[in-house]
Amino acid sequence: MFMVSFLLLLVCLAFFSADITGSLAARPLWLIVLFALFLALVATAVEALLSYGFDNFFIPASIAYVLYVLEMNHAVRLEHFMIGGLLALLLAVFSVKVKFLNNSGAVATFLLGTTIFGIGGLTWTVPLLTFYLLSSVLSKLGKKRKAKFDLVFEKGSQRDAGQVYANGGIAWILMIVFSLTGDPAVFFAYMGTLAAVQADTWATEIGTMWPNPKAWLITSFKEVPVGTSGGISVPGTSGAFLGSLFICASALLMNVGWLHAFGAGQSMLLIGVSGLVASLVDSFFGATVQAQYFDPIREKVTERTHSVAPDGSLVENRLLKGVPFVNNDLVNTLCAISGSALAYVVIETLRIF
Repeated sequence: MFMVSFLLLLVCLAFFSADITGSLAARPLWLIVLFALFLALVATAVEALLSYGFDNFFIPASIAYVLYVLEMNHAVRLEHFMIGGLLALLLAVFSVKVKFLNNSGAVATFLLGTTIFGIGGLTWTVPLLTFYLLSSVLSKLGKKRKAKFDLVFEKGSQRDAGQVYANGGIAWILMIVFSLTGDPAVFFAYMGTLAAVQADTWATEIGTMWPNPKAWLITSFKEVPVGTSGGISVPGTSGAFLGSLFICASALLMNVGWLHAFGAGQSMLLIGVSGLVASLVDSFFGATVQAQYFDPIREKVTERTHSVAPDGSLVENRLLKGVPFVNNDLVNTLCAISGSALAYVVIETLRIF
């Protein structure tokens, strides 16, 4: 896949560049070769992640999108795009080495990072890295204290492609929308979705890591064990708001003009509240529609559909409540959407830009 893609792309870029006048024309041959290699890597990554025929659509669509943006969006330069892609590749490799991500998560992170790092530049990159690095490190802290929750949560701290989509997929889409429209309100929606997933992650990690916390179900305020889907706690909720503020602070440090035009304090409040509200939305869906199962081996409530018996065999867990297809990744996606929607609606309503 990689070799055929590289050869086809190289021939097309070299052959047709003589007949076009865009930003890819008149580039030196060595840069065209590197660009063809990089596009082939992107095509191969898309093919590796998708199946059931979706790859047949998304491979040409992803390559066409990159070529279109580089030709039509004059704020995006080929050299900067490739540097961003290299940074995304290094981040994906590093994440596998330190076990932040598994292989599928690393491939998804490479594609997401290439889009945001290569097209958005530092303005969009720094907030995303703030979420990724701080949340990944936090998920590794207090492992001994959090070990008792490993069989409750659907997935562990090593993220897969599904978790990358759930936490970063909305941000990915917003980056694409902005690259085609240039609407500043989309950047606030981007900040809102990153604040949402940061708040959700910090609420879970801090809530389960805190010594002897108390948790209450968001729908009834009945006390529940820490780690229960839909449970909220004072440390977790406080951590959610703090995590959201970190996202906005990282963008303010990059001197993003739109945030300063809206006001630094107002931006912190908007993004902080967007993340906090989104984390509560996550808890609400976790308490109402997210599937929860009973583990007959350990006699505990869990998010996992199956458990592993002492002899190594898989045992199907019994559905207690919720909708079977509503898992943690879907709830996280709804959380990300709610954070972006709140920030976007506020900016559009005020008509700042």
